[in-house]
Amino acid sequence: MGNPILLTAVLLVLAVIGANLHKRLLKRKLEKATVFLRQQHDFLQSTLNSIAEGVIVTNSEGIIIFSNRPAWNFSGFGPQEMTGKHFSEVLKFKKELTGQDITIPYQDIMESRYVLRREDDILLENKEGSELFVGFSVAPIIKDKDLSEGVVIVFWDLSAQRDVRLALAESEAKFRGIFEVASDAIYLIGLDGVVVDANPAAAKMLFYTRDQLIGKRLSDFTSKEGYRKIKKIMEEADGYKAVALTVDQKRKDGTFVAAEVSLRLCTMGQEKRMVMLARDVTERKKYDQAIKHLALYDALTNLPNRNLFNEQIKKALHRAKRNKYKTAVMFLDLDCFKSINDKYGHRIGDLLLKGVGQRISGILRQEDTVARLGGDEFAVLLPQITTAADAGVVAEKICREIRKPWFISGYNFTVTLSIGIAIYPQDGENGEELLKNADLAMYNTKLNGKDNYQFYGSKV
Repeated sequence: MGNPILLTAVLLVLAVIGANLHKRLLKRKLEKATVFLRQQHDFLQSTLNSIAEGVIVTNSEGIIIFSNRPAWNFSGFGPQEMTGKHFSEVLKFKKELTGQDITIPYQDIMESRYVLRREDDILLENKEGSELFVGFSVAPIIKDKDLSEGVVIVFWDLSAQRDVRLALAESEAKFRGIFEVASDAIYLIGLDGVVVDANPAAAKMLFYTRDQLIGKRLSDFTSKEGYRKIKKIMEEADGYKAVALTVDQKRKDGTFVAAEVSLRLCTMGQEKRMVMLARDVTERKKYDQAIKHLALYDALTNLPNRNLFNEQIKKALHRAKRNKYKTAVMFLDLDCFKSINDKYGHRIGDLLLKGVGQRISGILRQEDTVARLGGDEFAVLLPQITTAADAGVVAEKICREIRKPWFISGYNFTVTLSIGIAIYPQDGENGEELLKNADLAMYNTKLNGKDNYQFYGSKV
């Protein structure tokens, strides 16, 4: 057997060597783990430094254990002075309107495990006292199902969004101001044709209250023809170009008002709306109609004048040519009208002219036309006759009717007229030629005793 003392010494030496070797191995593993953790920390730090949001991580006591560069920039605190502080010393949130401090219930968040998010007009006051419009969220750091070991606070700059919102609010206020005081009616209409809003001028124009107008369909207060036009525009609306037209709008009492309407598609928030401006042009329309009437009708007798009569002849000849039938044009002139004016005065003369027009109109068919050409000259258009004799029958009726006694303002008298007749197509191919030849025939009637009618080209 060997020496027991020597064996024990060898074993001790081996044990020491083994312990030292194990210690060196553990040290190497620890160094590798430390390097790995440092690399992971640096990677995490670099990653979070590159995002736009500020990030702060706390332990369960609310003490900051991690933060990123945006958090330093937003708060004004450096990384060294921030770490170890309670987050409430760094993040001083308050309400914009009231200035009231906002307390983050981080203990409740860790216990109840919910996420708090706010973007409702919040300011962050930094270290120097400057304020930044922000939003923030707070979420628990969950270690296991029973334990949360801190919170993550993320906050972000909302200054740009706030500027946009303020600009929109300013624009909305301007629009609302114009909307309320505008003299023209303004409607906001959904693409389904329902009124979303209407200004006081719209309610006044249609005899409704504002509340009564809101919710009504456009078809409820627009004429059928007007609604058809507007509906077509709304269905075909492509882009945001304004379209103008004139429609009749129905008032609450059932009467109609002529409205000059301008339509434009607009985006309001997330929805599209049709903005409709309407101006009451009833009086202007009446004025325009009066001007048009004066251009086409005789002011004294309210009969068609020469301009309108020429248009009627043109249309009648177009139909007659297409359908191959005859048309008659008559030229009528009162006999000795000057003596009536001289004896009874121009007022009686004017009343006589009106009466002549009325008597002639009473003889004619609905499709026939009588016009006053000027002075004591009248014209008659028979757009469709079978033979020239048909025109002679009408002319005889007119002469007979005008011969009847006249009783005007206490004066009793008789009067006659002379008529010339031209027939399409044998006496002329156009209105000017027919009217000229009818005039010549009328003068032949005058030369041959008056109070009668004569066809163009006929012999006495």
